Amino acid sequence: MLIYVQERDLAHYNIDKRNYQAVPDADPAWKSFIHPTEAEGGPWLSKAQINDHAYIFLPRKDSLIYVDYKLHKRVASLMPFNCNDEFSWESNVTMLDDSTFAINGRYTGFYLFQLDRRTGIIRCHPEKYLGSLKINSLFQDKDHRLWAGTTQGLLQQKVNEKFIRKHHWAVDDFSNMGYVDGLMLGDKLYLGRHSRDAGLIIIDTQTMAITSQIHFYGKGNGWNEIFSVQMYHPDTLWLGSYNGLLWFDIHTHAYGKVAEQQYLPPEMEGLLVLKPVHQDGYAWMVGWLNGFVARYHISTRKFEIFTAETKPALPFNEVKDIVYDAFGDIWVSGHSLARWNTRENYFDTLITVYAGIQKFNDDIVVIAADASGSLWLHNAENGLLEYRIKARQFVSYGMKDGLPSDVLRCFSPIVDGILWIGSHNHLTRFDTVQKNGRVWISGWLTAT
Repeated sequence: MLIYVQERDLAHYNIDKRNYQAVPDADPAWKSFIHPTEAEGGPWLSKAQINDHAYIFLPRKDSLIYVDYKLHKRVASLMPFNCNDEFSWESNVTMLDDSTFAINGRYTGFYLFQLDRRTGIIRCHPEKYLGSLKINSLFQDKDHRLWAGTTQGLLQQKVNEKFIRKHHWAVDDFSNMGYVDGLMLGDKLYLGRHSRDAGLIIIDTQTMAITSQIHFYGKGNGWNEIFSVQMYHPDTLWLGSYNGLLWFDIHTHAYGKVAEQQYLPPEMEGLLVLKPVHQDGYAWMVGWLNGFVARYHISTRKFEIFTAETKPALPFNEVKDIVYDAFGDIWVSGHSLARWNTRENYFDTLITVYAGIQKFNDDIVVIAADASGSLWLHNAENGLLEYRIKARQFVSYGMKDGLPSDVLRCFSPIVDGILWIGSHNHLTRFDTVQKNGRVWISGWLTAT
């Protein structure tokens, strides 16, 4: 046990031996805990133990210090202000989840911070909350609401409980990914499930209860490993499964293989990512990591395949997804990024290096397009990237812009300039117009 004594001294108490002794400044075992010297700004303003081996220190200069005693790690993270101006001995660290914490200010308000436990880097949200009030203490209750004790009284965070609801639709199956795609048609929600047993789950949106579970060709097969769901023809869903393309009648619940009803190019066997109908009457599809993309003309029911051998040729093989941009063009992503020019009918752009610290990591995990002429994407462990199409320019966003992590998992479509981002244990609302994010929910993002 370490004990801070008086203004500057440090002592160690050995619980087993019941031995108490002063810690000399030169002791290397406790160097990270010793108060900074006068030349370094003087004693810690405040300090906090956040688990049994990790600590956060508030010095009197421009950085926060993260120490992991078990891993022998000490990381200083630059703040957008001088800590001595914003914090004092009254400032305390309040953990909100495993990577988010708050610190109340020296005079008024409080700040939010994101800790990347892998690197030890701390990012500060630049906004000061409750900046007109003196905050004496902060507390988070079991419902994840923040309470603030102020000189004007006790404040409780008001959470808009009606904005987001969590539903648990349990299915007795074998699945490691859960629900992966869906469509709402009338009062029914059709959810594709990446499962070996139940590929399609139908929900009544009035009661939010499961009404049907569809087991394509029985259980224990790849036809139930659904990856995408679309509707191209009236009353009929198309589903991209691990074994191939399925159709499903939403009224009779009859189903079958699309290849048994119409001609399907042989390249289109295996896992497919289906996209909505584009404004030109084509729906695009991707053979996930299978080296082809296809476009399907809805009115004629004809397919056109693009591979490395076709003319025009697909510029790269490891394809995973497709988005439609604001200018009417098609972007294919995966282990590169390529554009299909819809006016010239060929692939006119190939991008293999992006931006950010991991710009050479070519694996694009998720991608979305906005209505203003940008693509938004995440390549592995590289935060959020914006590609401004007309300017041919990447812009990088990270924890300094409100993201809880540089590792992201999924994107929503961008609606009214808002992109919702799923990461490990967080849901973040990112404003693509104002270019800032806010962690909306922490602690319960799990697949079922």
